[in-house]
Parts: sequence; C-alpha cells; structure tokens
Amino acid sequence: MSAVDPVEVKRCARCELTKPSEAFGPRAHTRDRLQSWCKDCGSQYQRDRRSSDEAVAVRDRAQVAAYRAAETALRKRHRDEFDALYDAERQKRGLT
Repeated sequence: MSAVDPVEVKRCARCELTKPSEAFGPRAHTRDRLQSWCKDCGSQYQRDRRSSDEAVAVRDRAQVAAYRAAETALRKRHRDEFDALYDAERQKRGLT
C-alpha cells in the first residue's frame, strides 16, 4: 500500500463545508486517514443521539411501569377469583 499525501483541507460529508484537516478526527480505515464528518458535526450528532436516547428511555420506563401495573392488577383479579372458587368448593364440601 502506498503512502498517501497529507490532506490540507477536506469537505465534511454532513455539513458540506470545506475545513482544514485538523477539524477532522483520525480514522485508520479511510484513504486519507480522516473521519468523513468534521469534529463539530460528530459532536452535534452525539449530543442529539444522547438526548434522543434519554427520551426513548423515559418512554420505555413509563411503558414498563404501565405494563407492571396492569400485570399486578390482573394477578390480583385472578387470585381473588381463585380464592372465591376455592372458598365456594370448601363450603360445598363442608370443610369450613
């Protein structure tokens, strides 16, 4: 593999601005050894992603809480129905 001349400026694939190579992070797998997004765009992407992930986590926690509440209510209803049937059977057999 031949050595590649250092790049002095590069166009960001996200914001499409031409910036100096110092504005891009390193990436070993590319021909010019630089990220395709500038550091500013990469940072903004991560901030947006983290805030989006937090919103999803809050929504998921609310859904889990609602599911658990419904599950608890259903188990209580089943337990009450079973207890009523059990008591009725015991009374029918004269065990109470």
